[in-house]
Amino acid sequence: MRPENAGKDHSQIYSGNQTVYIVKNRNKQRCLEEAVDKSGFFKHLDGHYAEWKTSDNREDPFRIAIKPNFMCPGYETDIGVYTDPELVEYLVEMIRGHKDDDNKLIYKDSSISVVESQMVWSLVRHGHTVHSVADMVGYDSSKGYDIVDMTVGAKEFDYHDGILNQDFIHPVWKDAHYRISFAKNKTHYQCYYTGCMKNVYGCLPQQNKLRLYHRGLCKRDREFDLATIAILDAFLVDFAFLDAYVSSDGISGVQKDGWPKGTHTIICGKSCFAVDWVQGAKMRLNPRKNYVIRRALKKWGEPTVTAEETRGRRNFVEGFPKADHDSEWDPKKWDPGKDLERWVPWENVPPLIDTVTYVLQRSYLFYLAVFFVLAYRMDERFPLVRNWLFWLTAPLRKCVEWLDLHEDLMYPILVIADSLLIIVLIIVLIAFGFCRS
Repeated sequence: MRPENAGKDHSQIYSGNQTVYIVKNRNKQRCLEEAVDKSGFFKHLDGHYAEWKTSDNREDPFRIAIKPNFMCPGYETDIGVYTDPELVEYLVEMIRGHKDDDNKLIYKDSSISVVESQMVWSLVRHGHTVHSVADMVGYDSSKGYDIVDMTVGAKEFDYHDGILNQDFIHPVWKDAHYRISFAKNKTHYQCYYTGCMKNVYGCLPQQNKLRLYHRGLCKRDREFDLATIAILDAFLVDFAFLDAYVSSDGISGVQKDGWPKGTHTIICGKSCFAVDWVQGAKMRLNPRKNYVIRRALKKWGEPTVTAEETRGRRNFVEGFPKADHDSEWDPKKWDPGKDLERWVPWENVPPLIDTVTYVLQRSYLFYLAVFFVLAYRMDERFPLVRNWLFWLTAPLRKCVEWLDLHEDLMYPILVIADSLLIIVLIIVLIAFGFCRS
């Protein structure tokens, strides 16, 4: 089956002129309410519902799929790492309670699914399924939605795109009439930060994404950033929310943060590309440093973004002028009194970490071993898989566990290790060049 969006230009959906809404409020539910109201979310959702009502597919219920991010935390206390279930469930509650002009509930009988897929932790920890992790962090399917493990029941699918080609997709995501990416605001050692676009990478249902979308040095056609753009292009995301109420920063922000930041913010808009663009700016990062953003720029072009920020009763509007792709974000020109409020304190991923990990991940066994090392901290309901990699990495696991208890030493040690890896990498590349010649 050929995807209905194959070969179409979606630059005006993801790029073009976009408005992103930033709401800051210390009341979590009120923050989401304001974001939904200011962004015109229900007007957009109702427009898709009206189109569905005039279509020929009304025998099935109107289907809404929400993709949060919750497969990375080791414990339920890692609140800066996963999309807050209270926010997702409150969004579901608002959708269920939304009424038309005649005061009738519109989405009372609609199908609402909260979807996720298994990932590399499921390879190194027993029982690490979508439903078990959802239960650990507090998602409750009795509150008006279904939890769907997209790794289970995925179907073969031909993307006809030259990237994913013959791959898989779950029917719940494929057949949804309205798709929402509800991502978590956090840093990522692989691409500086992860947002609403990278969140949709998790809609690729196969468990072993490490092997499938992190190819070797000679086979770079299915890298994670290309795969993310490919699924976004095949199955359009209609709306994006970024849970930045509590955020995770630093080099380990994607998995853990001993001191999560109370940023008390929700960012949203119709374009997940534009939302991620503003997310980088709030971190005082050039968004173009992010590998997924770079691929999106090549695919759809640079968006013209206007950000509307609400802090209490004050509103701020900031436009992002276009610039050359190689230009840097100039922090000296950042004026918090006039421009968007930056997150302070905030610690970004150090330079070159992304480059080193981007290269090292080409070795599947090496990177799988890294995950066996990092899996030392995880809820006891997910015991480690005991194989030869488990025993091989046991001493390193103990070392990292010790470092976790002495976090003041972790940053300098990582910088030294990073420098040594770069030197080794340069030597290997030089040796490779001599061998080729």
